[in-house]
Amino acid sequence: MQDTLTYGARSPSDPEELIVPGPPFQVVADFQPEIRTQVATTFVDKGAALVDQVTVAPAAGDTWAQINGAHVPVTAQGTLYGPYAAPPARSATVPAGAPVAGTAELTFAGPSTLDAAASAVARGSGYYTWVWTIDKEAQGPNGVYVRADATHDFGLVAETHVVPFQPEVTTVVDERFVEKGKAFVDEVTFAPAAGDLWLARQDGTPVETVWDGTLYGPFLVPTEQVDTTPGASPVQATTTLIASEAGVQSTDAAATASAPGFYTWVWEMDKATQPVASQPYIAGSARTSFMIEDETTSVRHTAAISTMVRDFNVVQGGQIHDLVTVSGLPEDHSDFEGLGGWVGDVDEITHTAYGPLAAQPTDDLDLSTAPVLGVATSPAKNGSHVVGTGGEFQVAADNTAAGWYVVVSSFPGDDRLDAFTTSPGDRMEMAFVPTDRTTDVETWLVTDADAQVPAGQPFKDTAHLTGTTVEGGYLEFEAYGPFVEGQEPAESPETLLWTSEQIPASRAGTYRSGVVTAELPDGAPWGDVFWVAAYYGPDSERIVRGELGDPSEITRVVEQPEPLVTTLAVPESVLGSPSHDVAYVSGPVVDASTLTFAAYRQHAGDDVALDELVVDTSNTPTTIYHGGTYESPEVTFDAPGTYYWVETLTGPDGMVLHVGEPRLPGETTSVVDVPVPPVAPPHEAAETAPGALASTGAQASTAAGAALLMLVAGLLLASIAQHRAAARRLVGAAGAGDAPGDAGTLPRGSLGGSASRSAAIPDAPDPSPGRQP
Repeated sequence: MQDTLTYGARSPSDPEELIVPGPPFQVVADFQPEIRTQVATTFVDKGAALVDQVTVAPAAGDTWAQINGAHVPVTAQGTLYGPYAAPPARSATVPAGAPVAGTAELTFAGPSTLDAAASAVARGSGYYTWVWTIDKEAQGPNGVYVRADATHDFGLVAETHVVPFQPEVTTVVDERFVEKGKAFVDEVTFAPAAGDLWLARQDGTPVETVWDGTLYGPFLVPTEQVDTTPGASPVQATTTLIASEAGVQSTDAAATASAPGFYTWVWEMDKATQPVASQPYIAGSARTSFMIEDETTSVRHTAAISTMVRDFNVVQGGQIHDLVTVSGLPEDHSDFEGLGGWVGDVDEITHTAYGPLAAQPTDDLDLSTAPVLGVATSPAKNGSHVVGTGGEFQVAADNTAAGWYVVVSSFPGDDRLDAFTTSPGDRMEMAFVPTDRTTDVETWLVTDADAQVPAGQPFKDTAHLTGTTVEGGYLEFEAYGPFVEGQEPAESPETLLWTSEQIPASRAGTYRSGVVTAELPDGAPWGDVFWVAAYYGPDSERIVRGELGDPSEITRVVEQPEPLVTTLAVPESVLGSPSHDVAYVSGPVVDASTLTFAAYRQHAGDDVALDELVVDTSNTPTTIYHGGTYESPEVTFDAPGTYYWVETLTGPDGMVLHVGEPRLPGETTSVVDVPVPPVAPPHEAAETAPGALASTGAQASTAAGAALLMLVAGLLLASIAQHRAAARRLVGAAGAGDAPGDAGTLPRGSLGGSASRSAAIPDAPDPSPGRQP
């Protein structure tokens, strides 16, 4: 072999034969590798490795390249795609956006079959499919021996694993309480376990699951939730639901409520009894616990109550006694103390005696306005009980007791026993007290004015009219003042502030004057308004009138306190949607005050000085004249982020009365690119509406509001005591003759003032506003 070529002047012996060997070299031909794969196991449990068996060999007619007797190493890259809820469609290329579950790499030193596991195990159900590739460029120096890239189709059945899913069920009864004769209905929600997909079979049809529901009951009381059903639990009904996708289904009317007690649903899906075609795709059986509260219904007991007063006719000064017989309650009623959200037994039945009434009571008697003689209680247990023996139903010892009485028994209901109220038209529950024609009865007028009120706010007087009243009678209230320090109170046309309308008062009861307002003279820190009330007959003849100066008939008018501002902001808004703030102004407000709103974009740090002002309505303030609800203008923020609102209330003189604080949680609006659905806490009975407002207080109003409510409640409870105290100090009574059709005699009576006083409550004006000079 010639290994050297020379050119130019050559000798005659050129070319010549050389017998010395040249340097050795080796000729290596390239080859085309091919990939064949098969998953080691088609169905793989969650948590197990997804193993693929990969075979690489030269194409037909090719030989695997060798260097110095050793096969050229070839590296293959594997990608595991998934999960998919259904078998992925076969395609020559991997679809764009295909989810990657893991990767693997194998190096082949000659034709062989190797096992590969993905870098991630099967953590969720679904279809996972392998795709292997030999990239010529990725082989490095050995790439010269590989003729071209090699791969295979996406979605090959032989290259696809199936990880079974775990079906689950959550349920809640349609109604927590079901009446007798009504159907038990259960709302059943089917879904795959967290991280799972509801799978389709390899033929593309959805996996079908069969669920057996059992309604157990009745039970006397609910018990603690347990995983397994106690033995010998009574079965009320069974039913079956078939689910082939996530969703909600309702049971049919498989059972109706026939007996009182507690009933609870248990649902089970047994893998072994599922359709044969579905079983490989289901991870395991599922069963709900026993006595889940949301899965339990109460059919309340219905009480039977019979009552009868001992005596139909009761003398003045006597007592009304009532025999009450109760049946139909659970035998252990009053023993159940409650469990979870189930309310314990209410221990007592309440018996209220109403009267005296001018006419025999009927079924439609308005108990909310009927006079109450007294209240007694009896145990909420089966049996007979006599009530009223403790003097609860003691009638008056004079003609004020004359009239009809009725005892009404009521029970508010609990989770085992229905509420009930007996009829006021039950003749067996009525008693009558006749009139003693030998006794005159005085007319009593007890009055009680609001004790204190801010200037400009409404206030009123209240009269409690008792004793003998007249048909066509009416009340009239007068207010004088306000009288400031050093000024002597006096009745005169000049000091008369206001006179009410004539308020009809033909019956004993509580009457309000209507409301009036008063302003203080300039510089006066306070002023007293003196009330005088009078009761007149139909001929305008005065029956009884109060006196100027009664301590319980003075309302002190004081300087206005600062108004209260409470603000509520929309907590979340989608970018591009309008947002706003709401201010609730209460308390005294000076006419022509102004309210403005500002919104700031919140900086990431703690320094509020870095927050950016993005909205300011100071150039377009809202003018207000009284308390109320005021909204800011609609604002559309131009970027996602956290924004907060600050409100400012300014008086007509330019003095700033209130400024909100920055970064209050309830004044914050979060602007997001897309809406985030709210996640309700478990067992939350209540749902949170999208865009609900959060509340913030600008002043310490919560404690003040609670104190006011407690004060009002205390005053209401004290009113009876006030009435009785006033009755003992009546003055100036006089008498008159009988009035036809009346239960007593027509008196000309006296007035007493109440011993204690109530705080002013700025409520809505009464229907009779009165007239103001």
